[in-house]
Amino acid sequence: MELHRLKQHIDTTLLDFLPYHLLLTTAGNTGFLKYHDVSTGELVSEHRTKLGPTQCMKQNPWNAVMHLGHSNGQITLWSPSMSTPLAKIQACRGPVRSLSINRNGNYMVVAGSDKTLKIWDIRNFKELDTYYTPTQANSVDISDTDLISVGWGPHITIWNNCFKKKQNSPYMNHMIPSSQIQNTKFVPFEDLLGIGHNNGFESIIVPGSGEANFDALELNPFETSKQRQESEIRSLMNKLKPDMITLDPNVIGSVDKRAPSERLTTKEKSQQQQEKEQNQTPLKTENDVNNLINPNVKGKNSSLRKAKRKQTQNVINERSKRVEAALKKEKDLRRKKISVSKGGHVEKDDILGNALSRFN
Repeated sequence: MELHRLKQHIDTTLLDFLPYHLLLTTAGNTGFLKYHDVSTGELVSEHRTKLGPTQCMKQNPWNAVMHLGHSNGQITLWSPSMSTPLAKIQACRGPVRSLSINRNGNYMVVAGSDKTLKIWDIRNFKELDTYYTPTQANSVDISDTDLISVGWGPHITIWNNCFKKKQNSPYMNHMIPSSQIQNTKFVPFEDLLGIGHNNGFESIIVPGSGEANFDALELNPFETSKQRQESEIRSLMNKLKPDMITLDPNVIGSVDKRAPSERLTTKEKSQQQQEKEQNQTPLKTENDVNNLINPNVKGKNSSLRKAKRKQTQNVINERSKRVEAALKKEKDLRRKKISVSKGGHVEKDDILGNALSRFN
């Protein structure tokens, strides 16, 4: 029985889900990364990677940024609000086979076709250590306690404390004869590792891989059906917007204490410098001043204005009388102010004025 069909997602081979944003992310052979809102059923964004088919995809649990591995050895970091990658990392020299990110979002493990297993510090985008496998690894995964599982050929190798210093020998080894490892995944809150291979599925016990002290308000493995329904309603009420996905989520709600000049980008600084140079350019002639004040209006000495002034030069009407009276009044006021400033006599009528002067 078919319940839903997402026709916008074509030739999809990779799926992931962002629980705090309720976004379904897909990627595949088309080279597109798509974000689908499962609460509203709308396609939020669609990004073209321009790097061919996507080989692997994982999310960073700390900031919800998607990490995509490509056939040229690059890993690109994406958010739904940006049409270009937030960052690009040249992780290996061959195609990226698999990648995984620890729960804190600080470290990333990348397995490439060049038989390398590299550990990266995502905080400063630097490579920490490099391990080599006899054949190219097909799958890597990181547990809650930072144990790393690597599946290559019929073997599974588990490493411990790789983020602190380089290890000389693995923590555990396991082999499934006459088979090829396709995928490995640690079980949350349990000391178990699930292994998918050509002949089926197996699970092995890995001591110390599960988180013993879990937060029941965040993820409760023993929740009832009623608690599960309440958690779904709570997640819908606390849903985050896709625009809040950034490399550093701590900047949300913070205040930028830098000066306004330091917050400007290079392009804004260049535009501001050009405007400043234009304002400081000296004016050479009187024509430059007139053009700057009123550049699109013709001057008063044009032939048309001269002809109009000649026609109305000796015409006396009500408007010309009012203008002449206003000019005379302004001239008298200016003369009285000058006489007062020089210590002249001020009449009483000049101070109080005549109440019936407007009827004269």
